[in-house]
Amino acid sequence: METGNGHIDDQTLIRYLLEECSPAQAAAVEEWLKRSEENRHHFDQIAAAWNLSGSLPSADHLDIDKAWNKVNSRLNDKPHTSSADGNKLRFYLYRAAAVFLLFAASYAFYQLVINQPEDILLQSENAVVQQKLSDGSEVALNSGSKLTYPENFGSRSREVELEGEAFFDINPDKSKPFIIRTAEGFIKVLGTSFNVQARPGKMTRVQVISGLVALGIENSASRDTSMVYLKAGMSGFIDPVTQKAYREEKENPAALFWFNQSLMFNKTPLPEVFEILEEHYKIPIQLSDSTLAGNCKLNARFEGDDIYTVIEVIATSFGLHWNKENDRIKISGQPHDCSL
Repeated sequence: METGNGHIDDQTLIRYLLEECSPAQAAAVEEWLKRSEENRHHFDQIAAAWNLSGSLPSADHLDIDKAWNKVNSRLNDKPHTSSADGNKLRFYLYRAAAVFLLFAASYAFYQLVINQPEDILLQSENAVVQQKLSDGSEVALNSGSKLTYPENFGSRSREVELEGEAFFDINPDKSKPFIIRTAEGFIKVLGTSFNVQARPGKMTRVQVISGLVALGIENSASRDTSMVYLKAGMSGFIDPVTQKAYREEKENPAALFWFNQSLMFNKTPLPEVFEILEEHYKIPIQLSDSTLAGNCKLNARFEGDDIYTVIEVIATSFGLHWNKENDRIKISGQPHDCSL
């Protein structure tokens, strides 16, 4: 149908009815409706026929072409009417259009407000808590942490909120990214495993075990987003002061110690290894010489081992001596091989 405002096709009119056209298209339709009574009458016929078509699918699954074909078949089936019959038909069409719009508004309100997935709060007090989510992803929550997530994820993304520390093993789904929101920023992935520290008042830290992770924060003043991408072996953090995300090439050997008592040393200086052992096993380690093994670096992985097993492996590997005295471990000697 041609007007001074250009051609408005019937598929655009259906999109207008479903509130799925752009603001420019909506304005064009509204102007077109004002141009003539014939245009308004044609629009009312489409509204009534669409209302009679039986259902209103959600916008995510709407097939506009199929919908129009259904409406068009009903329009073609309508017999020619006289002027008097046309006025009566127009009255009913207006009523049908009003009913349709009321139904559409009610449906939208139900989907957007009432029919929202229920949020679940997972808390860990003094022990690690593990949970499988509805998409198959697995989460381990460190003590003193909270995770809020929906009972079922939406159709476009999988979003959770974290306060504390957690390890995530995300089930891959390219159509629905997994997003973790913290007080400082967000982590976005498709399918990967990683550790997140998001304690209140501290920097949000991420250690990637496998896959690729996007770590980002939106500046509260400029609304600009600072984002870094982290691959396996990398770590990153969000600084709440500068409101920027940063990447670190250095791996945290003890990132998952709280979860599975694993330690992953990758060319880690031996003095730093002893500091990490002290911190996580809560036992002092005393070196006979402060310069002992200063040039040595350790490549090793431990999981579930006690402190004495770890010390024995290190001492044997580098030719050192150790013994336990009271509540501490003493290490002496000079390493004969620093190439491990």
